[in-house]
Amino acid sequence: MFSYQTNASPNYGSVFNVGTTPAGTTGIENLTIGSGVNRIPDYAFKNSPNLHGDFVLPSGLTYIGKESFYHCSGIQRTLTIPNSVTSIGDGAFNGCSGFYGVLSLSNQLTSIGQNAFRECTGLTGHVVLPNTVTTLGASSFYGCSGITELTIGTGITSIGYFSFWNCPSLATVHFNAVNCTTMFSYQTNASPNYGSVFNSGTIPTDSSPITRLTFGSGVNRIPNYAFKSCSQILGVVLPQNLTNIGTEAFRGCENLSSLTVLATTPPVVGNNAFYDVALTIPVFVPCNKHDTYTAADGWSQFTNIIELCSNQITAVAMPSEGGAVSGAGTYASGQSCALSAAPNPGYTFLNWSKNGEVVSTNTTYVFTVSESGNYVASFAETSTLSFMVSVSAIPSDGGTVSGSGNYFYGATCNLTATANTGYSFVCWLKNGAQVSTSPTYSFTVTENAIFTAEFQLTEPSLGTVTITLNPGWNWISYVSSTLMSVEYAFSNLTPSDGDMLKGQSSFCTYNASSGHWSGTLNTMTPGMGYIYLRAGNTSASFTYPSAK
Repeated sequence: MFSYQTNASPNYGSVFNVGTTPAGTTGIENLTIGSGVNRIPDYAFKNSPNLHGDFVLPSGLTYIGKESFYHCSGIQRTLTIPNSVTSIGDGAFNGCSGFYGVLSLSNQLTSIGQNAFRECTGLTGHVVLPNTVTTLGASSFYGCSGITELTIGTGITSIGYFSFWNCPSLATVHFNAVNCTTMFSYQTNASPNYGSVFNSGTIPTDSSPITRLTFGSGVNRIPNYAFKSCSQILGVVLPQNLTNIGTEAFRGCENLSSLTVLATTPPVVGNNAFYDVALTIPVFVPCNKHDTYTAADGWSQFTNIIELCSNQITAVAMPSEGGAVSGAGTYASGQSCALSAAPNPGYTFLNWSKNGEVVSTNTTYVFTVSESGNYVASFAETSTLSFMVSVSAIPSDGGTVSGSGNYFYGATCNLTATANTGYSFVCWLKNGAQVSTSPTYSFTVTENAIFTAEFQLTEPSLGTVTITLNPGWNWISYVSSTLMSVEYAFSNLTPSDGDMLKGQSSFCTYNASSGHWSGTLNTMTPGMGYIYLRAGNTSASFTYPSAK
């Protein structure tokens, strides 16, 4: 379906177009592809932004042509490539931003052209390149900002430049290509990362967003520039069949804190393969291969090569001057291992990690051994650490608090609680546990913490609450917080003969001859209301006595 291409008029000659050259678009809104169609020609429906509705690629389709759906941005649905498709042409779905969700690729696919899914910004989640794919064109997934995970199949031999450039959400890559020879990087002095496969998008200095990288057991070579500038990767395990690591393959991975190599024969290391990687990081190699690696070109530069033997637990400090570690050794399966870390002066412990994955933030890490493991205790200089102390009052109107804010490690924090009228201070709570009953509390900051000042309502002094009883019925309150007998509650009152006290379901009467109250009401209860009958002709006042 002819499209005459020139730099001046890129759409000139296309079959469907409203007529304005060069930037015209088609007016197609609905498209049905017959079940017998096995090829979609090059440029077939290019620049059809109004195309929408049902969009189904038939099951017999084998080829999706160059720019066939270029900028068909109006299609709003998931995209499934039928399993019959073997080839996707250059720019086939370039700019199709309306496709959303996880992309499903054909399990017979062998090639994906350059720019094939460029700027498909609605695609999300895990992209799996089938094992049948051998070639991935340049910029094929450029700008697919929603992709979070990528699996590269075993058959890939060539990955073009910019393939996953400007994919800021891509955090995990599973590399299974057995014999990938090319992951192109166009190198210039002005822009050293230009053309790299993985990059967040800014030329020349931005790094890749990848934080986790795994390799399949069948991988035997890592191409030149493969994971250059993947600076957020912390740990890498290289498979046992690996024979070659390409030029600058891990250049710029400056935060790599451990490297495990399972190959018994040291892989050939290309020029600057580990440039910017600290040569003091632990490099774990197979049992009895320490001397082999220390004598091998590219590996002898590392100063901390450690053997991995059966159920061998290793522990190292990073940086080495940050502290001391203990607990490493040979363990039988099922044994308990306790790793301990003690920071040196001026440092604080951060965490224990295994192959770059944090496993504990406690200085002592206890676990049951089931396999060999390489553990790194990470430390940091205390002068660079700061922590947040949060302070609040409960109830919020119980009082005021002060002392919240950011503090450097080892600084003194002073907390103060001041009760409002009608409240009294009870205690300070840290993360829900009581730490002090004093309104002022000082401590040394070593971690983030949440403090709560607890207040309570203040009970009035019973002796200061005067209650006046007038002849006849009177509503009275009982202000004490404890139970009290009627006899004791009115011990400060001179009752008249025949005075009566009534609750909700009981009452009692005062007998002047005996000087006692009698009836079914014997005890006054906090929170209850009562009515009092003053039998005499005069008023009387009283206060409740203090609780016994």
